[in-house]
Amino acid sequence: MFANQKNAGAVDLKNAHEAALAKQHYMEKLKSALKIRSDFEPGAAFDFEAQEQKRLNKLAEKDARRKEEKSRAKQLKKDK
Repeated sequence: MFANQKNAGAVDLKNAHEAALAKQHYMEKLKSALKIRSDFEPGAAFDFEAQEQKRLNKLAEKDARRKEEKSRAKQLKKDK
């Protein structure tokens, strides 16, 4: 009875590596199933400065796209 408990804390490296690989594979499948993006950072939603920076970046990109569309439309009118 106590002989089995003697080695209970010892970890077989082969099994530990296999378990770690299996866990990693499981987590990748779970991320895929839940559609979690690859750039997801845990806790990033609570970093208000980073959130504000992302918001400003999106606004700047949107503004740049609008300017591009306006210039394209202007060029098309000019060419006609």
